[in-house]
Amino acid sequence: MIALPRGVSARVVDLEVDGLDRERLEVMGLCAGRTVEVVKTGDPMIVRVLGTRIGLAGRLAATVRVVRHG
Repeated sequence: MIALPRGVSARVVDLEVDGLDRERLEVMGLCAGRTVEVVKTGDPMIVRVLGTRIGLAGRLAATVRVVRHG
C-alpha cells in the first residue's frame, strides 16, 4: 500500500502479516474487501477507512496488499 499516492482509493486484498499486528490492523478496519483512501504518504502513512483516519507505520503499511479503484 505504501506505493499509493495521496488521494487514491483502493480495495484491501490481503494482509501479509500475522499475529498481533494482523489483529490490530483488522480491528482498525483494515481487512480484505475494505476500501481505503490515502490521506498522507510517508511514515507514518495516514489512510481513511470507514470514515476514520488511521496512522500506519511504514513497516505495517508495507504489509497491506491493495488493488487500486478505477
